[in-house]
Amino acid sequence: MGVVTSTADQPRGGRRTRPAGLPGDRITRIPARRAPVADVARRSFARGSNPAGVARQYAAIVVSPDRSPGLRKLKVPTLVLHGAEDPLIQVDGGRATAGAVPGARFVVFPGMGHDLPQQLWPQLVREIVTHAMSVQPGGATRA
Repeated sequence: MGVVTSTADQPRGGRRTRPAGLPGDRITRIPARRAPVADVARRSFARGSNPAGVARQYAAIVVSPDRSPGLRKLKVPTLVLHGAEDPLIQVDGGRATAGAVPGARFVVFPGMGHDLPQQLWPQLVREIVTHAMSVQPGGATRA
């Protein structure tokens, strides 16, 4: 069973809480402790949603221009962490982002979706610390 981080597909007052056609709520294949995840899901649902806001965000994503030219200009050490099971941004999208940034490092986490499952925190932190420690003053990465 994967993590369910929202109940966004559930009808609320007869309306969908997000545009039809978006990926389902399962965002990872990494098992999670049910109680903490269920608590977050309950609190998030109780807080409510803003269907118009979700639609605006989705529309903004769809009409966004290609950011690759800007990414190619970056001169900072870059680490791109990506979930192999991400239903929102495919692995190829993460790979393209890393490929557009000169010298970027790309790491894919099997089973991870569009979230940061607690079970992977040690590996995620290790990647981030390793990346941060590889940066020399002035922004260059150590070989």
